[in-house]
Amino acid sequence: MQLPFASVCAGRPALGQILVYYMVLTCMTAVFYYAGRFIPLLQCGNGESAAGSRADFTRGARIYGPLILLAAGLIMNSIFLRQIRPDGLVVTAIDVGQGDGFLVETPGCCFMIDGGSSSNARLGENILEPLLLAKGITELDFAVISHGDSDHTSGIEYLLSGASAIRIKKLVLPAPARDNGAYDVLRTLMMNAGEASVVYLRDGAMVSCGENFALRCIYAGNTDVPEEINRNSSALLLEDGIFRMLFTGDMVKEDEPGLIVSYRKLYAETPLTVLKVAHHGSATSTGEELLETIRPRYAVVSAGRRNRYGHPSEEVTERLQDHGTSLLETAKAGAVEFRVETDKLKIRTCL
Repeated sequence: MQLPFASVCAGRPALGQILVYYMVLTCMTAVFYYAGRFIPLLQCGNGESAAGSRADFTRGARIYGPLILLAAGLIMNSIFLRQIRPDGLVVTAIDVGQGDGFLVETPGCCFMIDGGSSSNARLGENILEPLLLAKGITELDFAVISHGDSDHTSGIEYLLSGASAIRIKKLVLPAPARDNGAYDVLRTLMMNAGEASVVYLRDGAMVSCGENFALRCIYAGNTDVPEEINRNSSALLLEDGIFRMLFTGDMVKEDEPGLIVSYRKLYAETPLTVLKVAHHGSATSTGEELLETIRPRYAVVSAGRRNRYGHPSEEVTERLQDHGTSLLETAKAGAVEFRVETDKLKIRTCL
């Protein structure tokens, strides 16, 4: 198992790939069957050692040659089943229940922003790992944690625990996490996994995620009250051309003015494409001034079905509707996938 390619994760193939695979397999089987049926085998004559040796070689070639070709063909045919990586940016709001979890895929990079749940104790084992393996992903370039609440970190902790087939190369934490004991579990798991790479975000920091794609920290979290975990929440803006998606963790209204100042400085109130609604749609977040500044075209709320918090709140839902924002909820739609293709944005729900 230490050898290269001893284990290969092909991912879950598309229907077209499966059809091509079986068509080729059928043709190969037919050729092998008829070749074995109609090509006569040479018989060895008694007492003809030299001629017999040549006959044995020829007969062996005719018997084992097709077998070798069939085996080689099967291996080559399996290439049809390998997961096809996206040509552009794909962002998936994973249906984690009551929590947050986003998978970002680019042609040269895969990473997660949060990954936890308070309603699904086996999120990492039952949802995150199967999703990643289905996409043919066994390695994440990094995992960004917006803040230290378990409904944002529990699945990432599983992926780091050593029980998972997924490797995380780098852990990205908010600035207030540097001297905060609430993040010790994540740091310890990262070190135990043999990866000592932990990065702390600062205002304006750029996280590399492939050519033509940028993940920018436009608010690094409130360092004045590190004990209030929700106020540690960083705000990250993912860009691909004119597509912009803002991730806000569980940011509260008290910290939104800092985000607003940074956004106006960088984008001069340019409308946002997608907003990840803060704190699962709680009334304590997503204020009027923020929405007037960013004017999102779409908003996605990650929350559990019939959750006891009443997320998303009617107040936030009405504010979004008043600003002409189309609302998508994982509680109703299941996973939500945003796929950016040149000048088009495709949205797919996966309930």
